[in-house]
Amino acid sequence: MLHSQNWCPGGTHATLFLQSENARAWARPSFVYARDADSFLYASQVVETGGKRLARTAAAEAGVQRNIAERDALRWQLAARIGAAYWTAAGAARYRDAFAESIRNFELTVQYHRDRVREGAMAEVDLLRVQLESERLRAGFRTAEQEAVAARIR
Repeated sequence: MLHSQNWCPGGTHATLFLQSENARAWARPSFVYARDADSFLYASQVVETGGKRLARTAAAEAGVQRNIAERDALRWQLAARIGAAYWTAAGAARYRDAFAESIRNFELTVQYHRDRVREGAMAEVDLLRVQLESERLRAGFRTAEQEAVAARIR
């Protein structure tokens, strides 16, 4: 079957069909195409009423516009997520750096208390308290480091 489509101006859709049936090369007695084959030629034209074509076109256009809007919304969401992830990672790194600076500063306090205990001007229990606080800061720093790495990975 041969199927031909012609797009006519004005948006109408005409179809021309050429169809051949019962054509075979093995028939006995001999096959004569003009006598034994059936050939058909017919055309069809779709006629739409009630504005169906316009409604289909409007529905398709609305679908395209919806998809464009969804794409744009996803772009904005992705940009917002990327921005939030960046600032979370930057904040975690700054928090870690602040902890490191606090530890460096607190080391001076620990050294001052060691010197005072060595000179006998302070009780050793006070030095232990300061050293315990120093270890608590170091534990907080390790946690801040892990959070900074985790924020960078996300």
